[in-house]
Amino acid sequence: MRRRGKTWLVFGLAAVALVIALGWISLETLRLEEAQVQALEEAGLQESLRVGLWRLDAKLMPLLATESSRPYFHYREAYAPGEAMTSALDRIEPGKVLIASPLRKLQHPFLQLHLEFRNGAVTSPQVLADGRGDPALRERLERLKGGILGRALGAPLPEPATPFLLTSVNGNNFQGAGNRQVPAIQQAWSENEFNARNKFAIQAQTLSLEIDEQPRVPLEGVQGAMTPIWVDAGEGDPQLFYLRDVQAGGEVFRQGIWVDWEAASAALLEEISDIFPAARLTPLVAASQIERPNDERERRLASVPAILQPGLVAASEPLGLTATRVVLLLSWAAIVGTLVAVGLVLRAALDLGERRGRFVSAVTHELRTPLTTFSMYTQMLADGMVEDEAARHQYLETLRSESARLTRVVESVLLYSRLEDGRRAARRETVSVEDLVDRVLSPLSRRAADGSMELAVESDVAPGACVNVDPQGVEQILLNLVDNACKYASEADDRRLHISASTTDNQLHIRFSDHGPGVPADVRREIFRPYRRAERHAAGAVSGLGLGLALAQGLARAFEGDLVLLPTEEGAAFRLTLPLA
Repeated sequence: MRRRGKTWLVFGLAAVALVIALGWISLETLRLEEAQVQALEEAGLQESLRVGLWRLDAKLMPLLATESSRPYFHYREAYAPGEAMTSALDRIEPGKVLIASPLRKLQHPFLQLHLEFRNGAVTSPQVLADGRGDPALRERLERLKGGILGRALGAPLPEPATPFLLTSVNGNNFQGAGNRQVPAIQQAWSENEFNARNKFAIQAQTLSLEIDEQPRVPLEGVQGAMTPIWVDAGEGDPQLFYLRDVQAGGEVFRQGIWVDWEAASAALLEEISDIFPAARLTPLVAASQIERPNDERERRLASVPAILQPGLVAASEPLGLTATRVVLLLSWAAIVGTLVAVGLVLRAALDLGERRGRFVSAVTHELRTPLTTFSMYTQMLADGMVEDEAARHQYLETLRSESARLTRVVESVLLYSRLEDGRRAARRETVSVEDLVDRVLSPLSRRAADGSMELAVESDVAPGACVNVDPQGVEQILLNLVDNACKYASEADDRRLHISASTTDNQLHIRFSDHGPGVPADVRREIFRPYRRAERHAAGAVSGLGLGLALAQGLARAFEGDLVLLPTEEGAAFRLTLPLA
């Protein structure tokens, strides 16, 4: 048993190590699979963001390009052409003819007003000096004069080529600090992407647009690029302006446009509604630029200081039963099946070894006594030491008995070997139950009488019931039960052995019981296993191989029946079941 325990311990440790290793590999594989899926989803999101940001910036480029290339004198109520003639092709002196500004009427849905800040006064070509024009536009101009712009019109504009939240156009570092660390590759991608869009926006603003339907005037001076600025109008209502500094005619003044952010953001979000249906744009005002986390700074626009908030992104579908998981399940099934198979083989090998040991021990024990008797008695008879005829007869009778005992031992071993290998000849015949009972009662009664036992028989068999069995095999089954009862119940006060036969449900039931000590609890589960005996009898005076019940059950099952142990409060009880013919 100690060797068996060590073997199972080694097998258990190896199995646990294998399961732990496979479990670790499985967890790592699933983690890598999830990481790959997340990476693909993140790449898809980044690609969608890239496409969305390019769409948003491209939406504003025509407006910014047009306004950046617009000459500064278009912001005046009227301006003098560079050269004018009469219908007779006579030249007119400069300043004698004025042309109305092409900006008198707003021509873009995103614009609220064109404005110019010069010599401390705010004017607009949409609001004429004599009060004519759209009252709504005049009201907007008065709102500007009332302080919406404040000091913004007089403060220096930031460098137009400086990307928002970057140290320079070609800078590689973010300003500010966020709580989330952006991977270096993703950060570099974000910077390069933003720089590309920012460069495109700057180039678009410096394009010189040809306006064929309007007279041209020689442009003397310097016009800066349009620079976006958010101005807080109070109560968290930032207003978006694009302003530029102009140097002309010995003056420095500021011009720009007031953008209708509500209309502009609605139009911009419409451009990406197929990608991000719940998106919104958050103004990137100066006070909040440094505090923005890196993942938001990656989504900033180049054409307008705002951040794209993509909103709720559709949750990814569960992975389900992927190819990787199928392989893992098959691997686990194979490993578990292998462990079970190895365990069964190991158990069978250990059982075989134990059975071999028990067989050698039992056969040696059973053969030692008769062989010793044979050796001693034959020596005494051969040497003429037994002269009394009665004694000689007793010695010869003992030798005959021991010879029969040896024969039974050998036959039992051979019969069990044939049953175990399935080589027992099925010599069966159809016989009535009454004849079968009558045939086996005689040898059973003799064996009971030899053990000082009394056989009590009861029969409740249906008339004409028959079974297809080997009568000698049934006799051997019951004889083994009687033999065991004579051995183990010999000290019982009630020395009766009960056999009752009945037929129910197309089966013959033969119940056998005694009044002995019964079957110990420690051997009930293994009582039909070969070479198994109770501990208190294994080394005692009661002879036996431990094959009787194993043989009896094997024979019963060879007849398509069974032999089982019944629970009882006194003695041992068995039930033999045979199918009726």
